[in-house]
Amino acid sequence: MKLRSVLLIMSLFSLAVAGDSEERKPEITDWNQEIAGTYTGTLFASGYDMPVVTTFYFENEVLCGEYVMDEDGTMTPGQLTDIIFTQGRTIECRWVDSYGTGPASFTFTADVSGFAGFWNTDEGTDDYTWWGSKHPLDADEHSSRDM
Repeated sequence: MKLRSVLLIMSLFSLAVAGDSEERKPEITDWNQEIAGTYTGTLFASGYDMPVVTTFYFENEVLCGEYVMDEDGTMTPGQLTDIIFTQGRTIECRWVDSYGTGPASFTFTADVSGFAGFWNTDEGTDDYTWWGSKHPLDADEHSSRDM
């Protein structure tokens, strides 16, 4: 009886792990293709809501991201790496810039016109807000890839 219970638990665990990996790396669908674009918003850092432009794009069918924070006129670029799709319209990733690195998560609206999210440091315990609204990229706007 105990062996049967152990085998059942192992089977359920294997299914859960397999399901989790499939869920985290789904095939590209319409909604996640729509993520690509530029989002204007803010992130909470240094005690205030700082303007930020966040850009998502596909490179070789892999979602990539970057951002530029406006720190009172000083533009600080960063990258969003290790992006994975999780449940619903949420992605998880890591931010990397001159201040360090840490986890971030963004949940997109149903029409992918914006996101609400959070970021943290690797050592931190508090989550900080990060949000953006999508807008068309004007001809005179450039991402940090163009700098």
